[in-house]
Amino acid sequence: MKDLNILIVEDEAIINLYLSKTLKLFYTNVYISTNGYEARDIIENNTIDVVITDINMPKIDGFGTGADLIEYIISVKHIKVIPIVIVSAYNNICCKYKEVDCVEVINKPINSIYRVIEAIEKVYNDKKKNLCVDEAFCKLKEVNKKINDILDKINEA
Repeated sequence: MKDLNILIVEDEAIINLYLSKTLKLFYTNVYISTNGYEARDIIENNTIDVVITDINMPKIDGFGTGADLIEYIISVKHIKVIPIVIVSAYNNICCKYKEVDCVEVINKPINSIYRVIEAIEKVYNDKKKNLCVDEAFCKLKEVNKKINDILDKINEA
């Protein structure tokens, strides 16, 4: 079992049950939400590693409104990058998010749980790669600053 916290945001009870029961076999913690408000509360009060969300849901749509859940998740990236797996029957709408880092799209109907697991692993690994690149860039900036400080001292002498 992999130590990841997965949040499922799905208003269709059968899909929610199918995903949650199956993913609990593979991941440590699986949180369930049926709408965007509940999902927001879970994100704000827990460490979530990957969000699986539908696009069209009650209360906060996963797409298209100012209070939109996906936009909210993207906007909190300054706090923590949260990879997103979008599960939707709206194939053309999902294209909007394909360019966003750490987002994977799965079209409904979900034919295989392995496709969902593959998407979770992909977005989570993409996140880790992005963090490693960011860390390496930060270290490189620090080294570059130290070198510039040394060169400035040499030039002053």
